Amino acid sequence: MPTDRCATGGAPCSALAHFTGTQVVDGKDDEFCNIPSFELNFSNAAAGGGKVIENNSTGRSYPERAVARLAWDASGMHAFIRVYDTTFTPATSTQLWNGDGIELFFSSSTSVTGLVYNDTNTLHVIVSPPLAQSSIDTASSGTQTALPASEFATGTDSSGYWVELSLPWPGSAPAASAQIKLDMQLNAADGQTLVSDLYVRDAQAILALPTTTTTSCSSSNIQPFCDDRLWCTTTLQP
Repeated sequence: MPTDRCATGGAPCSALAHFTGTQVVDGKDDEFCNIPSFELNFSNAAAGGGKVIENNSTGRSYPERAVARLAWDASGMHAFIRVYDTTFTPATSTQLWNGDGIELFFSSSTSVTGLVYNDTNTLHVIVSPPLAQSSIDTASSGTQTALPASEFATGTDSSGYWVELSLPWPGSAPAASAQIKLDMQLNAADGQTLVSDLYVRDAQAILALPTTTTTSCSSSNIQPFCDDRLWCTTTLQP
């Protein structure tokens, strides 16, 4: 179905649509047209309860935007994310977060401790085409493992890149009307290397990151990767 006829108006931090049918992980979004889309960009992240973090010098523009469709079923989380980014800069396998890419965080319940690396019911996935990894993190370091090829597909073109995911639940599968924790992050890298640059990645647009004074993150580096209590709470639609 033409994209302009597909569902819009997704609110991932309120409700998550129920995926029906069978997903073929082939980099095509034809199974996702009935899943409401939402957009994450560097304007609405800062204004909508999330946050923008600049890793390098300020004053740059970040036109990157992600149009995402997320859904759940008994087998796990299903996602198709289209990122519009005409200066795609891929990350390396040893630092997959450090370039252009998408990070997706979710749990199978709201019972989280704030210690992402310790909670067995949470999953953090990082994708920078053509690579995808799951990540176990602490506040200062992380361990990444390549995702099985059956769980993801990626691609690039002149307008950016896309990511398709079919991820099993971490821990026990939740049921309809249950609540889980969820977050998403868009990483932006302009490809320039300046003397002032600390990283290849220039900025992060984070879907949900509440202001807090109590966190397991370091006080200077509060991000979703180090505290799963900072992820938003959403309800699984029947």
